[in-house]
Amino acid sequence: MLENFLVNLWKQGALAGTKPADAYWVSVGLGSTMTATDIQNGLLNVTIGVAMTHPAEFVVLTFAADANIMNPFWVCCQLRWTALETPQARTH
Repeated sequence: MLENFLVNLWKQGALAGTKPADAYWVSVGLGSTMTATDIQNGLLNVTIGVAMTHPAEFVVLTFAADANIMNPFWVCCQLRWTALETPQARTH
């Protein structure tokens, strides 16, 4: 789902890069954004990097959701709050 959204943004010219791999990356899963304990506890952590055409070179967003909390409003607030945090430097 994220991949489709991001590739469509790239096709529309919203992301820089001559190919999708230059325009964005998505990191999710055991060992990259989650521990085995996170998964067992129903936590989902996703980190997305996008190469914006204007004004920043690259933006990194980290999203977290708790599958045990079924309140969509809470998940939305958590996603918004996490995205507003200052991203840590990342090498990949």
